[in-house]
Amino acid sequence: MKNLVYGLVLGSTVSIIGAYLTGYSAAIASPKSFFDIFPGLLGLLVWDTFVVQLLGFGIVAALCSFYVARRFDVSWPLVAVLAFFVVQLMLWVLFRLDGQNITLLMVPHWLVLLVSLFAGGYFGASRKGVKYEL
Repeated sequence: MKNLVYGLVLGSTVSIIGAYLTGYSAAIASPKSFFDIFPGLLGLLVWDTFVVQLLGFGIVAALCSFYVARRFDVSWPLVAVLAFFVVQLMLWVLFRLDGQNITLLMVPHWLVLLVSLFAGGYFGASRKGVKYEL
């Protein structure tokens, strides 16, 4: 039960703060020389993954999951999965209320969020000396 509560709180926190910060990280303009190295759609995906999503959601998700895994006695993989689905549900509801459908553009977001949640949880639990259990 506590895993569910921590997953809901972690997911809600990451989605609110991450959506706010992504607004700022999306405003960072990519240099023209970047698209000389990564042409076309590849450049757009690399920029979206490593600049927009990593700065917006990745750092917040990693820090929050690190804190939860280190501070509380929870099953961090379960909490990370629950937090991922809570973030996706909250963003899906917000985009539907706004009338948008950007499912395909969410692939970099999914990648960054999953890697960040699991990395933060893993390092938080390993620093505490607790092995994870599902």
